[in-house]
Formats: sequence, C-alpha cells, structure tokens
Amino acid sequence: MDTFLTTQNYINAYNNTSITKNKIPEKYNFNISFSKNPTVEISGNSKDNFLVEFIDDDKIIHSSSIKCGMWTRANRSYYTDWRVRITKKDQVVYNQKIDFTNKKVYISLESKSLGDTLAWFPYAEEFRKKHSCKVAISTFINDLFIEQYPELEFVNPGQVVENIHAHYKIGWFYDNGTFNKNLNPKDFKKVPLQQTASDILGLDYKEVSANLPNISTTKKKRVAFAMHSTAQAKYWNNPTGWQEVVDHLIEKGYEVVLYSRENDGYMGNFQPKGIQKFPGGSIKDVISDMSTCEFFIGLGSGLSWLAWSIGLPVVLISGFSEEWAETSLNTYRVINKSVCHGCFNSDRLDAGDWNWCPKHKNTERMFECTKTIGSDVVIKEINKIINNKIDSICLVVAHADTKYRKKLLNECLSSINLPVVLSTNYPVSEESQLLCDYYIYNKNNPLLYKEDFSKYNVDYNYWKIDVNGNKITTPFSFEHGYAAYSLIREGLEFIERLGYKKVHIINYDYQMSISTLENNSKSLDSCDIIVYKYENEYDVNSYCTGFISSNIGHILPFFTKFESKESYYESYSILESKFKSFLDSQNSNISKRFYNSLKENDKLNQEGLLQFSRLK
Repeated sequence: MDTFLTTQNYINAYNNTSITKNKIPEKYNFNISFSKNPTVEISGNSKDNFLVEFIDDDKIIHSSSIKCGMWTRANRSYYTDWRVRITKKDQVVYNQKIDFTNKKVYISLESKSLGDTLAWFPYAEEFRKKHSCKVAISTFINDLFIEQYPELEFVNPGQVVENIHAHYKIGWFYDNGTFNKNLNPKDFKKVPLQQTASDILGLDYKEVSANLPNISTTKKKRVAFAMHSTAQAKYWNNPTGWQEVVDHLIEKGYEVVLYSRENDGYMGNFQPKGIQKFPGGSIKDVISDMSTCEFFIGLGSGLSWLAWSIGLPVVLISGFSEEWAETSLNTYRVINKSVCHGCFNSDRLDAGDWNWCPKHKNTERMFECTKTIGSDVVIKEINKIINNKIDSICLVVAHADTKYRKKLLNECLSSINLPVVLSTNYPVSEESQLLCDYYIYNKNNPLLYKEDFSKYNVDYNYWKIDVNGNKITTPFSFEHGYAAYSLIREGLEFIERLGYKKVHIINYDYQMSISTLENNSKSLDSCDIIVYKYENEYDVNSYCTGFISSNIGHILPFFTKFESKESYYESYSILESKFKSFLDSQNSNISKRFYNSLKENDKLNQEGLLQFSRLK
C-alpha cells in the first residue's frame, strides 16, 4: 500500500509540472590553415550548410558546401594571395585575404643538391621581409646559412615544426611525366632555376644570391675552376678544351686551382696538366679559399652556384641547359646554339643513365652541345674579365611616363661613357634599352597619393624659385620619394651583384659630362662618397639625390634601410633630407661639394625641383 501511494505521488507530481525546453545557442568556429594546402575546418553545433570558397584574384579556384565537424581544402599548395569566403544562408560570415604578419611560415627545400639549395634559399628571406612574418626553414646544409640569417629559424628536414600557419615546399615536382600544377605554378624547366623558388613563394623573380660565411677579402692572382658534374651531358666534352684554357691562364701568370673533389680520370674525365687541386675540406673551407680567386670557370653545377654566391665572376660553359637556365648577373655564358642544345630544359633527365643524351645517344652527334664549344670562345669570355679595368658604373633612375621625359632620358643615357644600369617603373622604348647595358623594369610604382597624405601627416607640393627669388608653390596629387628610393635600391642591389665598386647615381633629367664622371671616379679612391649640397635657405638640411657618386658599400646601407612605404614615411622628411641625416650620422669619409659647382659642365634637374611643403 505504501509503495503504491509513493509511486502514485511521483506520477501526480510529474503531471502537474510545467517543463520548458531551453534552446542551445548556435555556435560555429572556423579553423583556417595554409599548411601544405589551404584548408577550412568548421567546428560547432550549427546544423546549417556553409559554402566555403578559395578565391584567387576574383576567380574561384575551389568551393565546397560543408557542415560543422567537416573540412575542405584546395589542391593547390604553392603560395597564392588567397581570399577565403564563407557563406551561410546567403550571408557572408567570413571574407578575408591571407595575412602572414607575425605568423610562422615553414619553408622546406626538398633537394639535397648544393646548386638547388644555393639557388632557392635566398627567397626564404625575401618572403620573410615581404610578409613581415616569422620563417622556419629546413635545408640539408643548414650550417652554411645559420650564422648569416639570424632572423630565420633553422630546422632539420623532416622535423615537426609547431604552430605554423603555412608550409611551402620548394622543389621540382612531377605528375605523370610533367610538372605537378598543384605544387609548381609554372613548368620549372621553362624558367631559370631560381624562379622555381620565387614562383612557389609568390615573389617577383629577380636573381638573389645567398649571404655566405668565410668570404675572404684578399685577392690573389689565381683562378678557380670545376670540371666535374653529375652526368656526362653536363661536362665540357671538348677533349682539348680545358688544357688549352689552363695553358692560356698560366701564360697570363695565373695559378689555376681545381675545386672538384672527384679524382683524376673520374668517369673517363681527366684533369688538365699544370693545375693545383684544392686539398679538400668543408664547404666553408672551399668558400674561404675560392673567394681569394679573381674569377671562376665551370659547368652547370653546384660549385658554379657557390662561386656566383661568393661574388666571383663566373664563366659558365654549358650546352646541356638553355642560356637563361642558370644566372645572368656577373655571368659570362658560353653556349653553341647552332647545334642541338638545351635538353635539360626540354626532357626529363634520367639520373640513372650517366651517358644520358635524349636525342643523339650512341651517335656521332652525342654531346655535340659541348663538343663543339672551342677553347677560343671560352678564352674570349675569360679575357673580358681579365681586361675589364672599369670599376665604375652609372645607375640612371627614371619615371619617364611622358614624351618629354622620354626625350630627357635618352639624352641622359646618350651622354654617359660608362656602363649603365637603367632602373625604371615605366616601360621604355627599345631605343632607350639599347642605350644602356642593363635594364630593370619594376611595374610596381609605390607612389603616395594625396588620398593617403593624412595617414602620414604630409602634404606634397611642386615648387620653384622665380626670377625675383620668390618661392612658388603648387599642390601636387602624389609624392614619389619612396618610389624613387625603391628604384635606386633595386639598381644598387643589382650593381652590387655585378661586382662594381663605384657607382654614379643619375636622375634621368640630368646630363653629366664625361669629365665629371671621370673626376669623381678618381676622387672615390680617396673618399667614400661625394655629395652635393645646396646653397639656398630652403635646402640647407638636404643633399642632392639627383646626382651622387659613391663607393657601393657606403651608399647601400641608406638605400636598404627602409623596407616598406610605412617605414619610409614614419618620420616626416623628404628623401634628400633623409639622405643627409643618415650620412651625417655615419663615419664615412664624405666629400661635400656645392651643387652649383656642377652647372658649368653639366645639365641639372631639367624638369624643376620636387619638394614637400608641410602645411600643418
């Protein structure tokens, strides 16, 4: 009876109870990663579908509809300026572009080859600087770089790297006999070797050499060479070529040093008589010894890349690869394009076949690409280096976007009797290109437009002094200080890699006389830099940047100081004032001359002066 009453009481209590169901709040989170492949994972309790889109330059590369607890990823693994857009019930709930600022990115070099590593490694540092990110990198020779790159985190190949936001693998990746389009954006056989890395990392291609340790500043009358490689097709297969080159160098009084580690007669390749052989040691030992040489002669091999990275002029003999496949800066390329050549850039190398010759194996034409290269052609390139006594070069900086400016540019180039590098952010005519030795065109033109003046607390005006000495000011719509600074920086970095010691920086609307350039080149033997100061009250705190003569090592620090537009405009001052402030804080031996002293023999600033005016 008691049990029945107790049970009945429970039933009555339940029937008389009001129950309310509490709705659980909808939650969802997006985990977005670019480690190997761009991936979106959604967690939470939402029951809705989410449309995930990976967008490259307004083109949808991959899209997928997923729910919470699911993920989707795009197949492409090389760097892309991704925009990730996520839509729920026709409403965009996430829409952001890739941003690596202060995030860690892992870059792994997948090749053990010395040449590949030296070619690709520098772009990890370029990537770090471009994205203001932290970079972890793995190579198979970390010890070669670790002291020179303190901003990079070095890890061993295969090591797990924690907390990375993205991972990019640098290498040649195949898919059914052709390049893998998800791992390489371009066919790596159709571009220079270094461009493999710049393409995968989404960087503009330019030749960049690695900073290496143990480089000697002492030079001796000796020449380095390397005659061995990893396939017979890479060799210089002219049977008398090396001996005739060595004889020529010995006759010129040079000691000739062989740095290949292979023994004499390796795979039927015998070393010439009269040479010295480097006794062996670590890569750092090779660098220390090789860097005392005046130049290097070699093949398409790792030691040629090492010599180039050290900064030696390189005579590169190859028919195996196309003329553009290796380096061009400071490189004297020897190739015979009248016979079969360039198989490395058209066919896949069979590394297991030492005598690989895809078109003419076991015929009279086998290895004709280098058999037909005579020693006379190689010696001609060698003599260019030996006889090159010019240590000065001119850097002409131009923004020739009008007919009049193009006319001034050509007049400037025509007046110069030294080698010329033209650095410009506007394309120039073939006529202009023929008037210079090197042409650098960067379509990126980082002008500061008036819409952004307030961001940097500046205004920009054009001004000049009239006949009565009055300053006339007219507003302009942009400021080009950083754009000009960037053009000079790119030109100087290029010139440094060419190996010139002295540089004359000339704005395109200046015409410097031969006597001025010659006298300044001589003066740089006894001073570090020559600058020109103005004599009017408006420019007392600036040095002219329309014409500067300098030893390369004393001007590069200023023009590599500012890595971005933001850092350049962080403090208010014009380019010429920044230049003076920096130089005056250094210990350089500066020859300061008056700007007006140039006017007797030279045409200066034919467009008028551009200047800031602070109105606030």
